[in-house]
Amino acid sequence: ALASAPEGPQMTATDFETVVLAADVILLTFRTDAGGRACLRSSVWARLPGGSWGLRFHQATMAPDGVDVD
Repeated sequence: ALASAPEGPQMTATDFETVVLAADVILLTFRTDAGGRACLRSSVWARLPGGSWGLRFHQATMAPDGVDVD
């Protein structure tokens, strides 16, 4: 279904920050913009057996219009 979906606006991601929650768990926050539609995003990543990282949680919230969200 995704392959046949029309192509949307290009998305940019900025303002990356990380917080170590535990030895093998981090919180990543960042901002995305796709055609003027800004979102604040957060995700929790955990180190998996073998050393790779796995996404455990993700949330996106529309940024308020006209408000600089630093």
